[in-house]
Formats: sequence, C-alpha cells, structure tokens
Amino acid sequence: MIASLVNSLALHMKNRALGLLVGRWALLGGALLSPVGCGTDASRPGAPAGTSGTAGGGKSGSSSQADGGAPETQGGAGGSSVAGDAALGGAASGESSGGQATNGDAAGAGSAGAPDVVMPHGPFTGTDPFPCSSDGVAAPAYTAECSPTGAWGGAAKVSSDAADGATLIGITPDELSMVWAEAASSVTVYNLADRSSRSAAFGAHVELAAAAVVALSPDGLRVVTFSETQDSLLTLSRADRDSAFGSAQEGEFSLLNADAQAKGSLFSSCVFAPDDRTLYYTLGGPEERYPLHVSTRSDAAPWPVGQALEQCELEAHAGYGRYPTGISSDGKTLFFYDSWRVEARAAWRAASSGPFTWFRDLGALSMPQPNSACDRLYYSAADPNASIAFAPAL
Repeated sequence: MIASLVNSLALHMKNRALGLLVGRWALLGGALLSPVGCGTDASRPGAPAGTSGTAGGGKSGSSSQADGGAPETQGGAGGSSVAGDAALGGAASGESSGGQATNGDAAGAGSAGAPDVVMPHGPFTGTDPFPCSSDGVAAPAYTAECSPTGAWGGAAKVSSDAADGATLIGITPDELSMVWAEAASSVTVYNLADRSSRSAAFGAHVELAAAAVVALSPDGLRVVTFSETQDSLLTLSRADRDSAFGSAQEGEFSLLNADAQAKGSLFSSCVFAPDDRTLYYTLGGPEERYPLHVSTRSDAAPWPVGQALEQCELEAHAGYGRYPTGISSDGKTLFFYDSWRVEARAAWRAASSGPFTWFRDLGALSMPQPNSACDRLYYSAADPNASIAFAPAL
C-alpha cells in the first residue's frame, strides 16, 4: 500500500506539505478520509512578505471525496483552482473563521438534535458558512512569544541541499535539524540534515528509511512516521546528531496507538511542542467533528491519550480538518493548516493551557513552524517551484 501511495504522491508533490500529507491520508483512507504570525496591513495579518502562489495548487479533488480524495489529473490534495493568490507580499487575507457554529451539524454527523446543514463542495474559499463566536474579536492585549499582532518580513531561502519544490516536514526549535520531503523519480523520499548554527548552511542530507515521515522531535533525535495501516505512530531514533537512525519503534506512542486501534481510528498528523511535553495530533474517522487532540506528559514516559480540542475554529467539515504544524515555546500559539479554507492559520491564547481565542490567517503557506524565539517562521510556500524558506519577525 505504501509503495502505491508514494507513486501517486509523486504526481502532485507540489501541493506542498499539507497537500502531500493530506494526499497520503486520503489515499490510505486516513483519519479524515480526505483528506499552517503574520504579515499585516495594520490590523489584519497575511503571509510573510514576498511569498506567492496559489493556495493548495493544482485542481481540487473529487467533490465527493474531501481534501483531494481521488484527485483529478495532476490535481492536488486540498488544491483549489479557484483559491487564487492568498495574502501576498504581507497583504491581508484577514482574520476569518474556519469553524462551525457550536449548535451546527457537520454533514449530519454532529450531536443528536443538531440542525441539518447543507455541506457545500470543498475546499471552501468563499464566505465561510460556519461562523464562530471568535470572528471579529478584537486583537488581544496579552503578550506572547509569537506576537498576536506582529508581522513577518520578506522570505529568505533556507540554505540546504533540498531541491527547489521540496516540502518542509519539520525543523527543530534551535533550527539545527530539518526534515523535508521531495519527489525522486516515481517515489517520495524524506531527508534530514543538520547544521552547527542557525547562520550556517545545512550539511549533506541523509535519506530516512521511512515511507511517510510526519514530524521531527524538538531535539532532532527522533522522527515520527505512520505504520502502514495508519493506526499507529512510530519513532525512528538516534543517540545524537552524529549518529544514524535505528528502526521504527512504537515506544512513546504505545498508549496512543492502543487507543486508536481500540476505536478503529487512524492518525493523520502530529507535532511536538518545543519542551517535548505537549503533543498535538489528529485522530479519527470521516465523521469525526473534532479530530485535533492534545496530549501532555510530565516526563519522557509514553504519551497519554489526549483530549479533543472541541473549539469552533478547529472543527472539521466533511472530512476537511485542521492539521497542527508548529507550536511556540511558550505554548500560547498553535500554527496549523486549514484544509477547509486551503491556507495556513495560527491560534493564540492568554496562557499555555486553555482554549484558543484569537485566530489569524497566514495565507498560501503550508507547514509554518516558528523557531524557539519566534523571531523566524519556517514554511513551504504554495508556489510549486519555491524553496523551503523562512521569514524574520519584524
């Protein structure tokens, strides 16, 4: 199945990280079946200055299979031929909701007694039919490592041997290790490279012996991959940055895997907090309203079963989910890719725990991830020829 999957992915590699990842989830029958601050125009944020491209890239998938299921020829998972350029050059795409009203019923799959909603074809790029109470909320007064009202400067290419068009998977908070995916002939390969300082170029990459890498640990010593059946998360580890990675082990994910298998659920993404004590992951099925979960631990023990984030802005619609991509060092900011809106977004909260209350659009990016100080944002752009890039905080 994995071999068939990566062959299919090679056809539409440049739908960027979430196009690539969501395409894999769709083809595997993934958790959501189908299926990531902050330029600004004074009050409304957009993509880092100088980014370009069409959100999602390529044609959308079949309207009967959300987020790129059974994509059309060269079509991109989550792609949209009508999305257009999003928030270019720091212009505003605006704050807007991706969530459903709390009493709504996503495609008839919500709680008993909830009103029926006619689900439009997705991914959705017009006026969102699922408003949230957070829409139009004034910018918060609290401070955070990643400023809720800050801006990002012009894009700069990350100095590495990653090919143009490569897709960022993960970069460590210290910016010294990076994992990316790129098409090689008829398959997709996952590469990792290290460097001595954030001002240095990354060294020669090593190819990872994994078919589907989805995350990189904060210390750069572990990469996460799916099992072939996608009901387990597995870890490849190395002793230090000079060592080779071992074989995939269940290890830290044993409790999460047992829970997923007992429920008959599948994983679709995960990302570590910089302190390695918080994990965001998506898990569920095609009727899962809140697939985004958070797990916390006090030591290096296996991750306990997480809690679903039952927030309007994070709700899935007809299989279009919100996939976590990065977390700030203070735990107040969550970066994610919104496959319903076909763009990256970020969410803020006043403390390191509790609900997120302020949401911003980041535009046509995928896999946005901040460094430890949040003075750089790493990402892949929607442009199919773009390099992995970063933008400095202004």
